[in-house]
Amino acid sequence: MNEIQQGIELPVIDMIQETAMRAKEKGARRVGILGTTGTISTGIYQAACERFDMEAVVPHEDVQAVVMSMIYDDIKAGKPADPRKMGNHPASDGRRSM
Repeated sequence: MNEIQQGIELPVIDMIQETAMRAKEKGARRVGILGTTGTISTGIYQAACERFDMEAVVPHEDVQAVVMSMIYDDIKAGKPADPRKMGNHPASDGRRSM
């Protein structure tokens, strides 16, 4: 990110760093990471959480398939995400592992 910032005059916001920092400021110790399968597979949010001594929790494959549907079929299609897609999955109550 520093290399990018040096090459331009406008300030650059590192969203990943800012997200992890804000979660830590809020007192988070465990953070659920929701994103595309590609984003999850890079480990970039997980690494940012580690830098702030937080545990990153990523969805199990079945939940990740639902997250992908919500991202592409709903949000990127201009519709609100449909939380009913989560059904009765244990992670849908926000208290259990994804």
